[in-house]
Amino acid sequence: MEFIGPVNRLGNTYVRPHDIEIQLNSNGSTSEAEVEHLVYLGFEVRVELTLKDGRKLWAQVTREDARQLNLEAGKPVHVRMVHSKIFGEATEDSVSRP
Repeated sequence: MEFIGPVNRLGNTYVRPHDIEIQLNSNGSTSEAEVEHLVYLGFEVRVELTLKDGRKLWAQVTREDARQLNLEAGKPVHVRMVHSKIFGEATEDSVSRP
């Protein structure tokens, strides 16, 4: 089964970019990541991230959220998957971009 539209796949877990929350501090339910690149697309920002274990993913946030978080390449952050789906067995990680 596949998602329609952009999605991050981490093993057999799928999460949409707008369902990834970026925080500055760990709260016990987050994973460490580093901002790799920012792409400004109108009122939203695509934040390309690398998790501590090397896996890549991207989040979609508003310009205001990016400004408040002071996001920039190289900045350490913490991410939380707000909603995700698990489907069968998967063997590789991938990132689908629009």
